[in-house]
Amino acid sequence: MFARRIPALIVWSIVAVLVTGCANSEKLTQQATQKCNEEKYAKAEKKFRKAIAKDETNAEAYYQFSLCMTERRNYDEALRLANLAIARGHEHARSHRVRLYYVLAQRAVARSVEKQALGYLDEALAEDPSFDEARRYRV
Repeated sequence: MFARRIPALIVWSIVAVLVTGCANSEKLTQQATQKCNEEKYAKAEKKFRKAIAKDETNAEAYYQFSLCMTERRNYDEALRLANLAIARGHEHARSHRVRLYYVLAQRAVARSVEKQALGYLDEALAEDPSFDEARRYRV
């Protein structure tokens, strides 16, 4: 009889560890977001990385980390993180990604890399055809 309970105990132990990891990840995400809001970016980045290490499916961590990287003007990393958030089902990350494409297009224009700028604008418009700033810039 005891032998039959061992697999069940193992399963419940694994479930408990996973649930605790997810809760810790969410708490770390909240703490990291607060640090970013306080402009303590290095501390925020460490907490975001810990949150993601605890739960790689935490879409909110990727999204908030993307917003934080945008604040730091690290747009390439912000775009990478926004894509990861979207891949994990975070819907608000889509509108953020559109804005990032627009910022990256502006930066490409400033560097006289028109072809790259047009590519970013096309990406923004493919995602959101009603994005007026990108449409005006594209014409």
